[in-house]
Amino acid sequence: MLTDLKENKVSLEMLLKQLSRVSQVDFQMDQDVQVWYVGMQKKTEKVMEQTGMKELFGERGKYD
Repeated sequence: MLTDLKENKVSLEMLLKQLSRVSQVDFQMDQDVQVWYVGMQKKTEKVMEQTGMKELFGERGKYD
């Protein structure tokens, strides 16, 4: 995915800067853990879409 950055006019520095703003938060209720990503900005979503990594972040669940 990173090899296509130049083709999409996204620099590696821009990608890393946008990704550095995102944090993972785990919410646990009994045995279920919900994993959320916070700090996502519209710029980050745009960069992720341009690099083909749109689905990298999102809510997901972990189970024991």
